[in-house]
Amino acid sequence: MPKRVLTVGHCDLDHEALCRLLDSCGAVEVASADRIADAVGAVRDGSYDLVLINRVFEFSGESGIELIRKLRADPAGRDSVLMLVSNLEAAQQEAVAAGAVRGFGKAELDSPQTRAALARYLN
Repeated sequence: MPKRVLTVGHCDLDHEALCRLLDSCGAVEVASADRIADAVGAVRDGSYDLVLINRVFEFSGESGIELIRKLRADPAGRDSVLMLVSNLEAAQQEAVAAGAVRGFGKAELDSPQTRAALARYLN
C-alpha cells in the first residue's frame, strides 16, 4: 500500500519537484492543498503519513508555521508527521518548536540527507 503525502502551499513547479523526490523514495500517493483551511480539512478527512508544508504559501501568502500550530492543536492533526520545506534555518527551528519534525530546503531536494529524512517516514 503506498504511503500518503500531503503537500501544502507549494507552487506547481515546486509541487512537481517534490513529487519526483517522493517517487524516488518508493510508492507514494501525493495530494496537495493551497490554503490552511484546505490542509486542515484534508488532514481531518484522510490519513497522511507525511505533510510537507511550505514556509510561505505560494497562492495565499499564509504561514506554514501557523498551519503547524493549527494542526498540533487539532485532534486530527496531533499525530501527523509535519515537515517544513524551507532553506531558512530560523524557520526550521521555529517549525520544530511548533511541533514539526526537522524538514529540508528546496535547495536540498537532491541531497542524500533529504532522501534519508523522508525515508524515516515513508518506509
